Amino acid sequence: MANGNNLTAFDDYYSTMLEAEPQMAYMGQLASTKFRGTDPMQKRAQDYFGNQFGDVYNKYLGVKGREMMGRTDPSKMTSFTDYLEKNPFTDRYSALTPQQRGESTRRFAPSTRFIFF
Repeated sequence: MANGNNLTAFDDYYSTMLEAEPQMAYMGQLASTKFRGTDPMQKRAQDYFGNQFGDVYNKYLGVKGREMMGRTDPSKMTSFTDYLEKNPFTDRYSALTPQQRGESTRRFAPSTRFIFF
């Protein structure tokens, strides 16, 4: 029996599933992020963040803990998907040093070698 006020019983299904499986939300957000640079640079960025789920999720839990300690209204608490949208991967990746990103200029500017006789 269809209810005129509620068109579908699954309105909140997708957001509920993403909150129930935070790694799925993380990988989905990562897969939809377009990094700048050449294809190898984009692949390197996706590989880097593919291994950073634990770190990102722990930072989210810190935000959630601060909200709980501050007695934030549960309806106004940050969800994991909201946290990922507010902290995009591209900003985090551009904040890394070139060495952390796996980039190096050594191929083009090798270290100088001194030969003493």
